Amino acid sequence: MLAALMERYDDAERHFEDALAFETAMPHRPALAKTRTEYAALLVLRNRPGDRARARELASQALSEAQSMDMRPTVEKAEALLHALGAGPRLVYPAGLSEREVEVLKLVANGMTNKEIAAKLVLSPHTVTRHVSNILDKTGNETRQEARDFAREHGLA
Repeated sequence: MLAALMERYDDAERHFEDALAFETAMPHRPALAKTRTEYAALLVLRNRPGDRARARELASQALSEAQSMDMRPTVEKAEALLHALGAGPRLVYPAGLSEREVEVLKLVANGMTNKEIAAKLVLSPHTVTRHVSNILDKTGNETRQEARDFAREHGLA
């Protein structure tokens, strides 16, 4: 990021590629989401042929990962980058639910347990529990049955 700030774009690109390789091998998903976002920002700034397409790819990957981990600052930055790149508008879900929360809500509405949802979405049970808690908070519901009803009322089930 310092190399990018100093406008040493080729050095920055090399550092970002090294970081992506390292974080992918670990794997360290939070760092990977942040690196993809910062790398996309560099490519938007540099603006060479092919940079915008690569930036769009990186920002999309970062957005998906960051949403699944509820990394709000990274989500916001990735969304802003995609908007600047002219990517289509993001779907807006009721009650401010994220795409991942809607995905979890659909599975809750289908009667799946947190453990089953975790296995299906390749998430930890703790992450699913957090998503379900966020869904209940955002929708103003207290139980999974109420969340199921909410999903049906809003065409999400």
